[in-house]
Amino acid sequence: MDVFWPDVDGDTAKENFHKSLQRLRHLLRHEQVIVVKAGKVSLNRDLCWVDARVFEASVKQGEVRAATTRSNTHVQDDSRTVLLYAGPFLGLADCPSWAAPYRDRLRDRYINLILCQCDASNTKHKEADAIRCLKHAIEVDPVGEALYQRLILLLASNGRHADAISLYHRSKSALVRWADRQPSSETQRLVRQLQPR
Repeated sequence: MDVFWPDVDGDTAKENFHKSLQRLRHLLRHEQVIVVKAGKVSLNRDLCWVDARVFEASVKQGEVRAATTRSNTHVQDDSRTVLLYAGPFLGLADCPSWAAPYRDRLRDRYINLILCQCDASNTKHKEADAIRCLKHAIEVDPVGEALYQRLILLLASNGRHADAISLYHRSKSALVRWADRQPSSETQRLVRQLQPR
């Protein structure tokens, strides 16, 4: 209430909140879709499918399966889980500060899945698949710096130094634009090693 109505007193803010909540429920045409419990507002999990929640639950299930079995079936399950990640939580631009930790946690899990898939297909004849996978992952989340790092290494190991350097510049642009930061020292070191002396 403080965020939406900072200039009004507590009772008026509360009244505004309840009116807005009723309007939202009316627009959604289902009274139980928005839940207020213990001072927190959320979507009813029984009525709403939220890709971020399903992705996170699927990652947790995969982690449990991987820890309890020695088979590679979790790699196939991970491929399905990867498809659930539709990009950064609430998008790339202007993520509210309260959502940033959740967005970062989802991104880290996504990156970890992608890197595990690349490790699973890290034989010479499957490097092309790993390169394709990483390129697609960067399209989905252009701020995942670890994805760029792995792809730069793969391109360089295949003698594609110009492509690796070009990818570095792309990562730099994306990080400056969407994350307001420069590439890490590790990424910069990778690229320095590629440049002729």
